[in-house]
Formats: sequence, C-alpha cells, structure tokens
Amino acid sequence: DSYEDEIIYFLDPIDKDDTLKLTFDKTGKAKPSSLDENEWDYKRAKYTIDNLDLNYEPLKEARKDLWDTCESKLNELQNLMKEYNQNPSALKKGQIQSKLEELRTLTKPKSEFSAVAIKCLLSSDIEWAQKLALTAA
Repeated sequence: DSYEDEIIYFLDPIDKDDTLKLTFDKTGKAKPSSLDENEWDYKRAKYTIDNLDLNYEPLKEARKDLWDTCESKLNELQNLMKEYNQNPSALKKGQIQSKLEELRTLTKPKSEFSAVAIKCLLSSDIEWAQKLALTAA
C-alpha cells in the first residue's frame, strides 16, 4: 500500500484544521469538538486524547487554572468598564486597555494553553470577550 494514502489517527497540533477538532471545558478537560462518536473527527480527537494522555491530571489542572485566570480577568474588566461608563477617567481607560492586553496575550498562538483561553472567552456571555477571542491569531 502507498504510504501517501496512510490514515493518520493522531491530530497534528501544527495543522490548523486539526486544532479545531479538540476543545476544553472549565475543568481543564480536553474533549473532541464533535459530539457524534461515529464521526472520523471525533474518533481522531478521542484517540489523540487517550493515547497522548491529554487529560493527565497536572495538565488538566494547569488548563483549569488558566480558565479561572481568564474568568477573573473578564470579571475585573466588566467591573472596570461599568465604572468607566458611569464615571469616565483616563486612569480607568488605561486600566481597561492594560487588562485587555493581558487577555490578548493569553490568546496568542504562542501562549501556553491559548486554546483554553480562547474557549473561555467564547464561552462567556460577554460580546466583547467573544469578539476578542475571534480576533486571536
């Protein structure tokens, strides 16, 4: 058989399409993006998670910590924005810009667990946070 037609089970973290096949929840758990266990994408994601032990407890804990950090920053920003809108000041505007930059840094592709930070922002009910996640790249 031709090796060129070899079926690859492991997801490739460098392949942008393959990175879409994994997702994370607030507990830090890695899981397939697809919910259909019969789909090839689900099977590949599950195979990768199981065989690379992506839910190894210290790894899950690190992802959970990042999720908690993102949520905390989101709450801080929401409060700052509310204060700013009620009583605008240059100081508050600077604080908002600084906190937004912290979130942008967490979602940069070269940042550790950036996919978790992006998922956290997308999971929020906050429109600006979702937009921020969508512009991460």
